[in-house]
Amino acid sequence: TFDIDLLYGAQHKLKLSNEFEVNGLIGLLQKVDKSFKVTQEGHYRAVNNKGFLVELIKKTPEAPFKVESQVISSRKDDLKAVETEGLKWLDNAPSFHKTAIAEDGTPVNLVVPDPRYFALNKLWISQKDDRDPVKKPRDLQQAKVIASIAVNYLGLPFDDDFLRVFPESIRKNLPDLIDTNPASESLDMLFP
Repeated sequence: TFDIDLLYGAQHKLKLSNEFEVNGLIGLLQKVDKSFKVTQEGHYRAVNNKGFLVELIKKTPEAPFKVESQVISSRKDDLKAVETEGLKWLDNAPSFHKTAIAEDGTPVNLVVPDPRYFALNKLWISQKDDRDPVKKPRDLQQAKVIASIAVNYLGLPFDDDFLRVFPESIRKNLPDLIDTNPASESLDMLFP
């Protein structure tokens, strides 16, 4: 896809560097690509001149009346986090650590949510009635690819012990999600 969503945890007390406090997320993005701009003042989305989007999202608070900060820096033209339903699983997912190799051969340490949580979150999104019908098939395909990688390449099972925290509405669709054939179409699309 041509976007990345950054999950902002307003409930976590994080000490940011003075440089980040002054320059903000948009300043960090502009260090990588000077063409990044916030799409409009007070918005959660930045875009560069090639159309690549960065969106700053956060989970909906447990208590609906609770108001959490959307601001991550003192910079007035910085991105503001937008609440997105269904991020509770990803926000509470255990961290998954792996080392990947970049195109230039440099090792890159990845710390991401457990990929099974991501797959189930994308499955849930693909089933939502109010989801953009154009995005639903992509969401389901992403869920299948990540689930297949988790099972076939990372050895992470979708067993009863793991699934016990997820609602029945998600668990009942698991057989359609997991393809135990590593040569599946979805993986061929990801690794041509």
